[in-house]
Amino acid sequence: MAKIKNVKFEDWAKLWLEYTQKDRVKDNTYYTYVNIVNNYLLPYFKGKNLNEISFLEVQKYFNILSKSSYQDFLIKNKSLLSQIFNAGIIDGKCLQNPCNIIKMPKGKQTKKKEVYSEEEAELIFQYAYTHRFGAEIQLMLETGICRYELLGLQWDDIDIENGILHICRGVADIVDSTTKKFKVVVGNTKNEYRERDVPLSQRMCDILSNIDRTLMVGKSEHRHQDGIEVKKKFVFCNRFGEVCSPRNWSRRHYDVFMKDMQKFYSNKGIEIPIYTPHQLRHTRASIWVNSGKNLYAIAKVLGHSSLNMLEKRYAHSNIEQLRELLEIE
Repeated sequence: MAKIKNVKFEDWAKLWLEYTQKDRVKDNTYYTYVNIVNNYLLPYFKGKNLNEISFLEVQKYFNILSKSSYQDFLIKNKSLLSQIFNAGIIDGKCLQNPCNIIKMPKGKQTKKKEVYSEEEAELIFQYAYTHRFGAEIQLMLETGICRYELLGLQWDDIDIENGILHICRGVADIVDSTTKKFKVVVGNTKNEYRERDVPLSQRMCDILSNIDRTLMVGKSEHRHQDGIEVKKKFVFCNRFGEVCSPRNWSRRHYDVFMKDMQKFYSNKGIEIPIYTPHQLRHTRASIWVNSGKNLYAIAKVLGHSSLNMLEKRYAHSNIEQLRELLEIE
């Protein structure tokens, strides 16, 4: 039997990231892997030889991690750690993969996502008519598209005549693996199911028809500059008419809208909570499911690959809703 040459876990993990992942996965995925390796795996296994890490050490790692982490994060950790060991076996750096025999503990329970009620969603939709960022919120509320899909929309993606929204790209803030700085990237959708056509209501078509397709850039009364009129390639762009960073959009558009909306209704004695952009998507799905809409159609419009997530996340728990949908008197 060939003698195993010792290699430190941290050295092997970094080599694994550099040579098997960096040029194989997208930058944002690679950054996620780097984060898990640097902030979770290395602090625990650093200083240990790869071949000498025991089943019990790996089991203890996941037992500790499960106290503060959700199940999906535990699974992602195990996947990366297992790949590191498997690469070590192939390269003769270790004899076995201890991940294969551990018993995965249960992580923290994922909290049920809060959503707006149908009445709250409609109040937000109606207020949006008066707000400069309203159309963006209305489109997300009505169709359930994600933030990254919203910001990737170009004018050619909107078919007003036939009432169709073509989702074919997305926008993401990612950390450049070389510069370590954030950059905005326009790319394909997350998967083939996310590339889809979404039907639009007449009121949404009317809203989109009234959005300006040009923008004045560089106008300044203080500096007596008239500015230049530019055509907007993206429907919802930044102040320069270019693709908008999702992080900046959340701070400068979404947060501003939500705070203004909440203050407006609070002055009327109506309290509406502020949820995240992604919760607008869950709100739309919840409204459709709870009103008895066809699950297959909902999955298609939202870009889900199957009905499993819809059934798991939005399954009816209210007995009266079940009674009404099944028409049981």
